[in-house]
Amino acid sequence: MAHSRITLTCRAQQRRNILARLAPVSRALLCIFVLVQCTLPENQPVRAMLEFQASIEISSDIDTVFAFATNPANEPLWRHEVQRFVYEGPVQVGSAMTEFATLGFQRTYVTRAVVSQFKPPYRIVAVAASGSDRQFVGKRTFEPLSGNRTRLVYSVLADPRIVKDVVLVNVPPDLVVPYYQSIMHQNLRDLKALLEQPNN
Repeated sequence: MAHSRITLTCRAQQRRNILARLAPVSRALLCIFVLVQCTLPENQPVRAMLEFQASIEISSDIDTVFAFATNPANEPLWRHEVQRFVYEGPVQVGSAMTEFATLGFQRTYVTRAVVSQFKPPYRIVAVAASGSDRQFVGKRTFEPLSGNRTRLVYSVLADPRIVKDVVLVNVPPDLVVPYYQSIMHQNLRDLKALLEQPNN
């Protein structure tokens, strides 16, 4: 019996030694896999656009909500990643805008857009400016509700390469989408707080 226990102990120790030698190999293979995923060529085919959406109900009339939420000068007041907006004249179809924002590891990420739809007080849509190699569509729709309230739906379609631009590596969409949508929800909550202040 003592001989059997010694034999089993030796075999268990051998298995532990083998696993210990394999562990670094497994970690190395995992690192190689991650590096391959994060360094895909820049000219790879563009995948489907990433979709983000958030909505909120605001206790204010639709005209007030639309006017405030479509005024570029107000963007830094409720979208806290935005540093400033550059635009000229009243917002209308064809209006050009340039956004300077802090996104990911980019302290100043520049986005140039053009208004493609403007239908007060129900909808505004902006798309990437002509010549941009990173496509996106930003849409805000406004719906009047009973009790002098408004539902605002904020949606974005974005080229997945924008993610690598701002975080410097390729991140799986199932991680990116919930994270950015949480930022959108927080921005809308801040917008709601601004518009529901007693002096508004």
